[in-house]
Amino acid sequence: MSDVNGQKNGNKKFIVNGQDVIDFMLGDLGLGFSVEKIVETLKTKVDSDCFTYEDNKENLGKDLDIEVDGWSIKIEQKVESEKITFSGDGNDFRKWLEKNWKEVHQSYSWRYEQ
Repeated sequence: MSDVNGQKNGNKKFIVNGQDVIDFMLGDLGLGFSVEKIVETLKTKVDSDCFTYEDNKENLGKDLDIEVDGWSIKIEQKVESEKITFSGDGNDFRKWLEKNWKEVHQSYSWRYEQ
């Protein structure tokens, strides 16, 4: 049997919600990373061509979009808050983490389809 992207993985398929992984990275019950740590780490692991910055005059902050093959992360930094939103294929994100950010990949409890 294959996973959702056609890769062989025994009889199991991964079920990956990329936003759940981001929330785990940020959460007190997860890795407890700050938004700044996530951004700085991604800057060292992702080609700079994947980054787009935009001043958000309405919210007096900066928005950052990071687009990698099959997934993207939007970081909204406002004066009073920060927010990270994931979009795209969570399984592509899982594979990227496995190759590029092992600390996160090994710490997260990946779920399989029954």
